[in-house]
Amino acid sequence: MNALRKTWFLWAPLLFVVLVVGLDIREMQREAEAQTVTGIWRRTGLEDLFYGGTDQAFIYGSGDTVTTQGLLPLDARWMGVQAGANVTDSLQAAIDSAAVWETAVYLPGGSYTVDSLDVPDGMVLYGDGMGQTQINHAPGYTCPLFYNSADIQDVQIRDIGIVMTANSEAAIKFDDCALGVFERIRVAVGGCDNAAFILDRTGGSGYYNTFYDCSVAGADTLTYGWKFLSGANENRLIACRTTGVDTAVHIANANGIHISDCSFEQFECGIRVPNTASDNTWITNNRFEVNRAWGDWGTGVLVPGFNTVTRLMGNWYSGVATELDDSSLVALQVLDHSVTSLRTLKFGAHADAGMASSLNMRNYNIRMNAASTDPMIIWGTAPPNGSVSAVGGSIYLREDASGSSDSTFYIKTGTGNTGWVCVNDGM
Repeated sequence: MNALRKTWFLWAPLLFVVLVVGLDIREMQREAEAQTVTGIWRRTGLEDLFYGGTDQAFIYGSGDTVTTQGLLPLDARWMGVQAGANVTDSLQAAIDSAAVWETAVYLPGGSYTVDSLDVPDGMVLYGDGMGQTQINHAPGYTCPLFYNSADIQDVQIRDIGIVMTANSEAAIKFDDCALGVFERIRVAVGGCDNAAFILDRTGGSGYYNTFYDCSVAGADTLTYGWKFLSGANENRLIACRTTGVDTAVHIANANGIHISDCSFEQFECGIRVPNTASDNTWITNNRFEVNRAWGDWGTGVLVPGFNTVTRLMGNWYSGVATELDDSSLVALQVLDHSVTSLRTLKFGAHADAGMASSLNMRNYNIRMNAASTDPMIIWGTAPPNGSVSAVGGSIYLREDASGSSDSTFYIKTGTGNTGWVCVNDGM
């Protein structure tokens, strides 16, 4: 012990160096951890959101290394995204980083300006809600706000608002995107006259995408709400809404489009299918409402008269005109329900227009028009005089109960249940 005391001036400096070096190493470790996603999450108190996974490394442009541990999501602010600024580069960096880490991008509430964003395969981007997280398309940019430069699938965009400009081609335009989910997206037109959403197929797969609870405010300048083009088949539109859009949904050369539980308001045409290459379209349980101050206007659903595989069921119409004079479309217009309970089918002047098979009315007669004062075509198995009431000009087709060839043809004169004249007997 005395020897140590006497030689302290020899070993004390060495001990001091060891302590200092140890402290420096620990501080360097803390700083390194602080630069990792793990450190960021711990500083923000969100470590409970860890879900494990394999570590992956990503190097910032500055050279700092960030290591993930399968964390979800990536907060865009970590990459320099700030509300109130043009965040094209930093938000693109966040999207690309998340693609490497196979995680989602969280864009907090705020207003952001973006030139355009190239969406990679599997991207998931979400905000705080349509009214909280708003992405503004930068003025002067004609490209879509969201686009893809390569085939993509499993993309998700949700809970954001998008404001376009007069130069915008679209809010979202994807060529060859499959299995995407786009939900709770609200698009404000901002003077744009083209389209809000466009799905196209140029060689890859454009199938099985779903739009859910999305809305488009067209302000009477937007031409299309949705466009499904060139083989973008089997896509779905569910519980979506448009207002003030010329054509809410345009389907051209795309099969198997399903549109259900949507609301289309203030339009020229609710759903337009301008060619026979778009088969197997399902249009069910939608609301078509115009309510223009100058009266009925527009067509709810416009499809080719010779397209026999478009299904329309349970749709509701208000303030919608039943005819559209557009000879270039050779169309079948369908108004399957309205506030006055009218059902109107109008066939265009095409050689294949009309019913492709026999029309079985079962227990119903055929009325020439909607009013009860208009002529009808009626059939039965007994003479009509004294039992069948109809207006003048109606026709009665009688076949006896045995089903024999003893059929007769009656024309109605007068009113009430008398005045039926059998044509076989002469007039």
